Amino acid sequence: MELKEYIEEEFKHADQSLLEALKDLTPEEIGYCPGPQCNSIGFILWHLARGEDVWIQTVALNKPQVWESEGWYQKFNMSSDPMDLGYEYTLEQLNAFSSPPIDALLGYYWTVRGRTLDYLHSLRPEKLNEMIRDPWSMNMSRGATIAHLIWELNQHIGQIAYLRGMQRGLDK
Repeated sequence: MELKEYIEEEFKHADQSLLEALKDLTPEEIGYCPGPQCNSIGFILWHLARGEDVWIQTVALNKPQVWESEGWYQKFNMSSDPMDLGYEYTLEQLNAFSSPPIDALLGYYWTVRGRTLDYLHSLRPEKLNEMIRDPWSMNMSRGATIAHLIWELNQHIGQIAYLRGMQRGLDK
């Protein structure tokens, strides 16, 4: 198996896990917060898509994010700030977050994923070791950026599945 195929398989597994965790959830369940300093499923999904948009479009490609270029911030009635991805939100910002409808969240997620796959398919193997600079002043290789993205997917999809389980119990 080639490296690109392996990465694409990881994305497919993450997507399947995400869809299983979101299956049949109500808007109330999507917006549920187990405590005042916790994230909802809607927030985590939004943050997950925003993070992928930032890592691929801004960091790897130095292009405008889908958030900006396709006006997703308008669809969500949110800030157009390309670096607003929920990272280091204050308690006030977190509590003010209102989950967009699941169809809108997934629409953004799939649009971002499509751009990520386009990037992956265009990436030449010798470019994986090329160093790029992210907005947080870390130098990472293109390959490390993709590895970080996969780690983020696994972490956040696990959080979504956990919140589902808190609300519905095991296997429901």
